[in-house]
Amino acid sequence: MSAPGGLRSVSIASPRLQLHSFAPDDAPEAFAPVTPTLTRFLAWDPSPSLEAFAEIWRTWLSAMAASSSAARRQCGRSRRHRGR
Repeated sequence: MSAPGGLRSVSIASPRLQLHSFAPDDAPEAFAPVTPTLTRFLAWDPSPSLEAFAEIWRTWLSAMAASSSAARRQCGRSRRHRGR
């Protein structure tokens, strides 16, 4: 796993699988399979359009950026704590 740019650049690779953080170019492929059949047991309904889905994935990117900032702050505290 590597994350030099925070959670926005996380990737995990194995011989049979490669995963990466969500990116705007992934939106059409991520939107396509989200149907009422898939979400019927979830607390949310599928987005009615790709444009509506964009509002959702933009919040994901913001949360990923906020999480990476929090992770960097936590990592800095852990390093300082270990040095004592």
